[in-house]
Amino acid sequence: MTDEDFMLPQTEMSKKENQIATEYMLLPLIKRALEIDQKAVARSGLKFKDNYVAQLDEALHKVHVDMRKNKQDVFDCSMKLTKCSWFRYKVYVRGILFDVAYNKMIAMDWIEERVKEYLQ
Repeated sequence: MTDEDFMLPQTEMSKKENQIATEYMLLPLIKRALEIDQKAVARSGLKFKDNYVAQLDEALHKVHVDMRKNKQDVFDCSMKLTKCSWFRYKVYVRGILFDVAYNKMIAMDWIEERVKEYLQ
């Protein structure tokens, strides 16, 4: 841990905790979207659909790896997250309960950037 983590006011989550919470909330949405896209491509009449399905399989594998790492980070930081709605969670960490909510457009921008990374 850095000195910054020890100097935080009790009303804020650290950058690492915020990143872990963000990934915990949004990675399952990416997984769900890629699975839906994969099924749609598999049912389509595309000539080279096997290539597209293979690329989506690879992206899904990357998402699964990131989700496993994220779950381990949640455990390592002793965080407990409870879903309230699509983009709103209660996060219990360091003995403090935080309400983390994302604007839909900000969340979608984050998701779009991550999906681009997974598909490269």
